[in-house]
Amino acid sequence: MPIGDDAVLSEIEKLKKASHRSWGDLRRGLEDLAYNNKAHTTKKVGASSRAFANRAIENTGLSGRDLLRWLAKNGK
Repeated sequence: MPIGDDAVLSEIEKLKKASHRSWGDLRRGLEDLAYNNKAHTTKKVGASSRAFANRAIENTGLSGRDLLRWLAKNGK
């Protein structure tokens, strides 16, 4: 079940802190999952960005595309 904006931010902030990832890593991972976009510097960066995006999807209950919209709406 999707959660509200404040809870989304809280969940993603926890993931970012634990994994030392950036908003850009999340966006690239989500774009890769949603659109098969391969704009990563290395295969390892791509894999870790997709893993970060998958954890964000799982923890927030939002789809990848919904999370991309959330990022745009919240200036992330």
